Amino acid sequence: MKVACLIPAWNEERTVAQVVRICLDCPLVEEVVVISDGSTDGTAQEAAQAGARVIVREQNGGKDRALQDGVMATAAGLLVLLDADLLGLRPEHISALIEPVVAGRAQTTLGVFRCGGWQTDLSQNLTPFLNGQRCLTRQLWLDAITPHLGVGYGLETILSRHIRTYGIRLERVPMEGVGQLRKEQKIGWWRGLLWRMRMYREILAALGLRRPKSPARGMGTDLKSVPTQENVPPPEESCPAASRPRGS
Repeated sequence: MKVACLIPAWNEERTVAQVVRICLDCPLVEEVVVISDGSTDGTAQEAAQAGARVIVREQNGGKDRALQDGVMATAAGLLVLLDADLLGLRPEHISALIEPVVAGRAQTTLGVFRCGGWQTDLSQNLTPFLNGQRCLTRQLWLDAITPHLGVGYGLETILSRHIRTYGIRLERVPMEGVGQLRKEQKIGWWRGLLWRMRMYREILAALGLRRPKSPARGMGTDLKSVPTQENVPPPEESCPAASRPRGS
């Protein structure tokens, strides 16, 4: 099954090229698609020079719509969703997201940051289901997210609820040393705060959406009416300072 990495990006010229290069260094990845969602900087140019296929959206339409464009632009049956501002990412992190699905142990995976900076680790401990680093089938995306386009940053909430509702096998994958460049570092404290408020508003709005009345079709192999199974690795006792990415 063809594997594509989809990377939505809004004004991420500082980090997107490195994320693209790491994706291309992963032997399991066949295609990298960056969706520049209304960027006004050099995001599209940096991504293209790094080797990605780039889709340019003239206006910012939200994370979910950007990813939907990426899904429609590739024929890949397996999708890896990654943020464009990741720090400390390595090819083996991407392989670790893909392998449980390819091996049939899980139908989808969820990355969990560890030792990525205290703020990143705190948010992961409180709300791990909001992490955007995932591997899932194309059909799961079409079943879970396409009917709810417009939720923006609420897409992880919608996807996590869909997985629980239909008993889809989920494996959590530790991503040691991975963090993110916070919006406050990129666009300043005030604009970063406004962005964060927008994100929380979209997440809360997604929590209020109704669940579908009947299971969606074709969500992957071996889908049965069983409780959601989450394979969660034991937590690490400590985080070596060397593994912490800068900027977190």
